[in-house]
Amino acid sequence: FKGENPAPKFKASKSNLSREQLDLWHDFAQKHLQVNLTGILQTFGDQLYLLPEMLPDLGKLKIARNGLHLGTFKKKRFEPSFA
Repeated sequence: FKGENPAPKFKASKSNLSREQLDLWHDFAQKHLQVNLTGILQTFGDQLYLLPEMLPDLGKLKIARNGLHLGTFKKKRFEPSFA
């Protein structure tokens, strides 16, 4: 059932990593990961999270956990999360 009202449009989330952070993540993933992680990479402070691809922009909401915590950027290196 489609209904008469069109589906609401939403703005998708996008990656906010700096060039340096993206390079650090790619180096780590290439050396240590044997799986391909698909989704949106996003930082909150120095914390790196992997968000689902079709996640709408949640900028105005307070949420407990925004995605899968991958690790932390520290002093020109990436420290993975073990959770």
